[in-house]
Amino acid sequence: MRIKPALIYRFEEYKKVVMFYYVVIVIVYTFLLVTTRDSGLVVTNINSGSTSTVLISGIEISGFIFLFVLGLNSFTEPFKMFLQNSISRVTVFTSFVVAAICTALGISFINSIINLLLSGVERYSTIFQLIYGHRYISYSSIIPSYFEELLWSSFLYISVLVLGFLIATLYYRLSKVLKYVVSIGVPVFFLMILPILDTTLAEGNIYKTIITFMLFIFGKTTNGFNPYYTIISSLAISIILFVISYLLLRRATIKD
Repeated sequence: MRIKPALIYRFEEYKKVVMFYYVVIVIVYTFLLVTTRDSGLVVTNINSGSTSTVLISGIEISGFIFLFVLGLNSFTEPFKMFLQNSISRVTVFTSFVVAAICTALGISFINSIINLLLSGVERYSTIFQLIYGHRYISYSSIIPSYFEELLWSSFLYISVLVLGFLIATLYYRLSKVLKYVVSIGVPVFFLMILPILDTTLAEGNIYKTIITFMLFIFGKTTNGFNPYYTIISSLAISIILFVISYLLLRRATIKD
């Protein structure tokens, strides 16, 4: 396997877009910190029966969006270029796996440092702290919270990145007709057909099941939320998505 040149190419491409991403982040946050005391998105936090306004870290949300888009752009052009240079499909996939994991871990680490630096901003909180903050109330050190938040965001970032890659690979394999069918059919199903079915036939149980499942993924237990549910779930989902992506990639051919 010609893994070294493939990895060099992947990391060079990722380095460019990641640097651009953080240039934008620095500009936006500098502007927000200079002009206001707020540096996130305003939400309402319900805690112990009282309502309080807090800020959630916009950098976490932007990280999810960025990595998803990065995954969408990680297949077509590299795949064509690699195959034209006699690099095998196994190497194409392996290079993506290594680059995706390293990039997700790197962005998670950098974002966690930025969150620490911004933690002194009034009413500022990360999504992780809003969900799992109760877990660390009795802790005298921030190290457990920081370590678990780093793990939590890392595995979520990996799953989001590989999801984008899977979608790009699937679309590449589809014919033009099927691309239109999927592009139109999926939104119509989830936005129109599924709500109708849920209301008329399932008595609301479909969405209740989805919500219950999502709460489980994010670690809801009788004693509060546990981040390791999300970490393990994200790991399992990532492995499944990686496997499906490889199965789609190994029979893909170069298209004009």
